[in-house]
Amino acid sequence: MGKSKKQFTRKRLFNSIKPFFNYKKGLFCLVVLIVFTSVATIGNASRLHQAINNRTQSYVADVTLQLSNDIDFRLANVINELKRVESDFIQFYKGNDTENIQAFLKKYAANLAFNEIVFISKDGEIYQTSETLEDHMNLIGVQKSLQGENGVSFLNSQSILYSIPVLDNGNVVGALAGVRDKENMQKLIQSKSFSGKSLSCIVNLDGSVIIAPTDIEPYMQLDSIFSEKTDSKVLTSVEQMKEDMVNSESGVFTFTAANGTELVLSYNPLTSFNWVLLTLVSADVISHDVNLYITQTFIITAGTILLFVLILFLFVKAYRSYYRKLEDVAFVDGVTGGMNNTAFQHKCRETLKKALPYDYSIVLLNIKNFKLINEFPASSR
Repeated sequence: MGKSKKQFTRKRLFNSIKPFFNYKKGLFCLVVLIVFTSVATIGNASRLHQAINNRTQSYVADVTLQLSNDIDFRLANVINELKRVESDFIQFYKGNDTENIQAFLKKYAANLAFNEIVFISKDGEIYQTSETLEDHMNLIGVQKSLQGENGVSFLNSQSILYSIPVLDNGNVVGALAGVRDKENMQKLIQSKSFSGKSLSCIVNLDGSVIIAPTDIEPYMQLDSIFSEKTDSKVLTSVEQMKEDMVNSESGVFTFTAANGTELVLSYNPLTSFNWVLLTLVSADVISHDVNLYITQTFIITAGTILLFVLILFLFVKAYRSYYRKLEDVAFVDGVTGGMNNTAFQHKCRETLKKALPYDYSIVLLNIKNFKLINEFPASSR
């Protein structure tokens, strides 16, 4: 009966300690869970950022396409208005004197909201509505119109001269030009669609700025907005942009500027004068609020991980303390502070496993009535 009771006590003690022998395995699983959660959160945030970036590019492309269509329509309208003048002018021009021709041009200038209308013949004759005579013959746009193409010239920082060829029986006899303020075009490219986080300008195929929303110079230099450390993907996008500009195709891509700002660059052809509308938009035009939530998510995740680590640390610390107490209960004699019978047997087994025959001897001593000493009050000893 006594032996059975002793075995039951040992078994119960062993079962109490057994779960703690595998704490390292549980600790490892918990660490794996924390790492998996962190990686999943970061990966999800990265995919969300990429999705927002793609959506931003799509949004910028849609808005700038509409803006370029509006600008192209405005430019085409200028050409159509000049053609309306040209269709009537070629008949009126023949057989009329200078005063009548100027009166004709002034009437159309007022009706079509031109600051000035000028006719320049191939022979060098100039008829204009302005009181101040100016020589427009050598302007690049006028020279193109005298060669049969639509042209544009910049008279000064405030005015643009649009010109078309004047045909008589299929032959170019001169150029008809209308002058309008550049401010009208500047206002048009000052898009309000991106919450003030965009810059637009009109450039030619060489990348030189033709019209900027302000008169501040230099407004935009393409070579200066790209970082010297630009990666190969961006360089490929830039080369593709140059090719698309020549082929009158649109495009959009994201890059990091020299100052570290992430930008979206959109380019759209303006077919009326073979120009290109360039628009720079901050990449966070859509993702600004979302990025705040992503940042908050990272903070919450980091805080949760730190909390888990703290709990884990406290758990390990508490476990070790409890485990030491269990070891004391299981293997330390409460009276002497030395090994009890269980610890002694365990020590013997470990020692004898490695020992050679006859290295050790076991001596069993039994002191009669020693129990009386153990039970005698300590204060009376």
